[in-house]
Amino acid sequence: MTGIKTTTKINWNNIKIRVVSVDKEHPNEHNLYARLFAKEREQVIVSICGKIWAR
Repeated sequence: MTGIKTTTKINWNNIKIRVVSVDKEHPNEHNLYARLFAKEREQVIVSICGKIWAR
């Protein structure tokens, strides 16, 4: 198969995780989709997954 892009390996030890306390009045400001309803959020996630898979 020609034309396949090589992927980069992810170094999981260097990924920083930030735990943020949230509630309905104060959603996570780092999450662009925190204020969406569950169905809207699901549609966005499916769309993003489709874009990743299409690569």
